[in-house]
Amino acid sequence: MSRQMLEQILDKHQWLERKGRQVEIESGQALQFRCVRCGRDFLKVLPSGSLYAVYVSIVSFFRLDDKVTARWLSEACPGKHLPDDNNDRMRQIAEIRVSQGKSATSKVTSRSRGSSPKRLAT
Repeated sequence: MSRQMLEQILDKHQWLERKGRQVEIESGQALQFRCVRCGRDFLKVLPSGSLYAVYVSIVSFFRLDDKVTARWLSEACPGKHLPDDNNDRMRQIAEIRVSQGKSATSKVTSRSRGSSPKRLAT
């Protein structure tokens, strides 16, 4: 994703932190963005630049399905929490674990809707 495209997307929301919150995930560095108006969360994986709609838990980000990501990225901020967003947050396809430091020893694989996330020890 180009920097210009990312800026256009970022301009559609009011972010808690404009530059994103830096987090360490198992595959490296990422930036978390949370809109204070609509409550939608996104994760930009560095250095690939991939941007995903996510559901945030204490120890993980749950990547939402590609249709949700595409819709959330293309829509302007709705300005409030939408009840349908709760249904979108249930459409989790993969778990992205927050790194517990250099000793993190698991990888994540995608999962189909309605199944549990799968983690493989390395």
